[in-house]
Amino acid sequence: MAQRRARTSTTESPTTVESSDRVMQNPRLRARFDAMRPWLGVMVKDLPDNTGVRVESVLAGSPAEKAGVTTGDIITNIAGKAITNGQSLAEVTSGLTIGTDYPLTVIRDGKRLNIVIRPEPIRPSQSTSASAGTIAEISDTPMPRKGVTDINVLRYAFIDTKTGTVTFVGKYDPTYNTGPIPYGDILRVASEHPYPAFSLEPPQDDLQFLQAAEKMIDADIARMEDNEYAEQWAQKVANLLLDPSLGADNMRFFKHCAQALGITGDELKRMHDAATGKIEMPGTEFMGLAGKMIRGIGLTRAGNALGVLAEGGTPEDLLYKMAVELGLSSEYNNLAARGLSPEDFRKECIILCISEICREFEAPENEIQQRVALIRSGQSADLIIDYMSQRLNQYIANKSGRRMLNGLVLGPQVMARLYNLPVPKSELVFYDLPSDSILGDIFFKSDYRLKSISTFPDARERKFRCT
Repeated sequence: MAQRRARTSTTESPTTVESSDRVMQNPRLRARFDAMRPWLGVMVKDLPDNTGVRVESVLAGSPAEKAGVTTGDIITNIAGKAITNGQSLAEVTSGLTIGTDYPLTVIRDGKRLNIVIRPEPIRPSQSTSASAGTIAEISDTPMPRKGVTDINVLRYAFIDTKTGTVTFVGKYDPTYNTGPIPYGDILRVASEHPYPAFSLEPPQDDLQFLQAAEKMIDADIARMEDNEYAEQWAQKVANLLLDPSLGADNMRFFKHCAQALGITGDELKRMHDAATGKIEMPGTEFMGLAGKMIRGIGLTRAGNALGVLAEGGTPEDLLYKMAVELGLSSEYNNLAARGLSPEDFRKECIILCISEICREFEAPENEIQQRVALIRSGQSADLIIDYMSQRLNQYIANKSGRRMLNGLVLGPQVMARLYNLPVPKSELVFYDLPSDSILGDIFFKSDYRLKSISTFPDARERKFRCT
């Protein structure tokens, strides 16, 4: 399709497009028209720990849908080969035989499932629908530059009205990770299809579920003026988002909450995992993070006092430093002068410091004194320490709860679980545009990324791949 003439300049390279219809001379378009590559029909994204790929969308009528793959599944193995990222999935898929059954391992809701998938070919006759498309052809890996006439920055386009020849003049700038841009191929498709359009749309069968979800969401919004109902709804959402099987939604929840608490998402998740027994964390590290978080919500005295526990040392040293941070040095010295036994002195110091921290968390004084009385009657000082943790949780919920959820984007999996509905799917719909053309590729990538960024604010940090 494209005949290229080099001129003497290497920074400004012209590319000439003949008006003939020899499409098959272009390797990229030849691959798109001729290839009968194995196809699964899923759009996936890499996981940060390279333990598989997360299914972002399953195309209607695809081999993946027929096999039972659903949005949110994590693909870890296919045909006995480990899948670590989108590139490895594409490489393994390309080596499969069309029409042959292969074992496929996915993780769904934390459980490992073994299913069977049968790859199908991509046929040009199917290229206008999402169920067949050329998704396997869409890749973020740029084509290599083969010569000085390959360009990716277009300066001028000259059209010879007599011969119909178009000459592109530009240069290749390696700072743009695009590879050569085939301007001639793009122009040819645009000339043949002057009014193209593309959209990601729900299949007809999913419309009723989307309409039902919209009604339930509207009903919930109407009840949000009821503070008790709003708190119950927020707690339900928060409990749901703590499920690690939700992947991106789970990580986004921790990141969003952490911003309201003045720490990082990773720090908050480590604290949660340690508190729930999922990981081992030294007490000094946990208290250091807790102190940082409490300072982040505006309680500097309480945060500094708890941060003391991250330094390590004898109980007496730590309690003294906590008393200093809380402005209770004289009270501490008064206790030291009373001649108490070491055990009673330590207990009274705990009461002194932890009671003051509970007051920082707006704990009712009568509740504090009830626990103090029980400790002095012989119960463990853990009683008031546990109470402090409860008051901290309540304080965060009351003071920062709205900030932790306001503006948080809920993905389709979360909404499906929240309202007990199927996860919605998407179809690729091309209008007056062959999906197996380079312009179809461009329309798909642009639309998909734009909608991803609009729906998921953290999408710019994620890598999407399709196969």
